[in-house]
Amino acid sequence: MLYCQSEKSQNSISARSKSLEIEPSSYGYYYLGLGLEKVNQIEQAITSYQQAIQLDSNLIDAYNNLGNILNIKGEFEQAETIYRQAISIHPHWGSYINIGNLILEQNRVEEAIYYYEKAL
Repeated sequence: MLYCQSEKSQNSISARSKSLEIEPSSYGYYYLGLGLEKVNQIEQAITSYQQAIQLDSNLIDAYNNLGNILNIKGEFEQAETIYRQAISIHPHWGSYINIGNLILEQNRVEEAIYYYEKAL
């Protein structure tokens, strides 16, 4: 975590990978995903977030980060599905903002407003 916070992404990835060999954990995969994103290893980051979700289906940050990556990649339907899953598990304001932004990008303004109001 310290490597990740101090922007030493490669060190973070290496340390996190070693820790996951010892004991797989949802937060381990989540933080590995963060490091992988920073070094632009997007497909590996997606896999890490998916593994984090498999281990802990309540890890909302993993859903949101996965949805954000999918959105950036242009995989809008998959991103929307991920955000909706996050909201169904725990209606967190961040997930509402994310789905609102995604929907607004698709010019579905009224629906986006609904999600922004839910975030409030």
